[in-house]
Amino acid sequence: MDRLDKITVGAIVVLVAVSGWMIGNAEIATRRQAQLAQNTEEAQDPFVAQMELDKKIYHEVQVSIEQGSFEQGMEKLQEIIKQHPERPMSFVYMARLSLKQGRLKEAIHNYREAIDKNPDYLDNHTPLFIGKEINAAVVEGREKFGREQRLKPNDSQVGEALKEVYYLQRRLLGGCE
Repeated sequence: MDRLDKITVGAIVVLVAVSGWMIGNAEIATRRQAQLAQNTEEAQDPFVAQMELDKKIYHEVQVSIEQGSFEQGMEKLQEIIKQHPERPMSFVYMARLSLKQGRLKEAIHNYREAIDKNPDYLDNHTPLFIGKEINAAVVEGREKFGREQRLKPNDSQVGEALKEVYYLQRRLLGGCE
């Protein structure tokens, strides 16, 4: 065996070793990606389970809202709150009903209660995100209550409403409580 044959055999051995190493790393990377996908799926499961439960609990309220029966929806919501006082989604539905009935101050207050109880409503990376809905109420509240404060500068109720609007605005922008 001459020198060229030895170099060729050495090169083939190196290529086989490098190929084996690359295949092994590809398998490890595939396993890591599968594990990451599974972890992501498992992380979403609590949100999915929570959303499914909320859908069941608040179905009648949602139907009432869609039919325009806001008083009936509020009555059903009060029953749900008695049965499930720990559910922050109650405050979201109460805010929605208040908005439909033209009670912006109540809606703002209920959105605040909802996000205080479950900050995931403002997390854009969760399926619970309702930031756009809250932002629409904040924009409307800033305009309405700002105008009212200019007309009635000593009205404490208007001042309280504006504080809650500004609080929601800070939270929407990622600020602290």
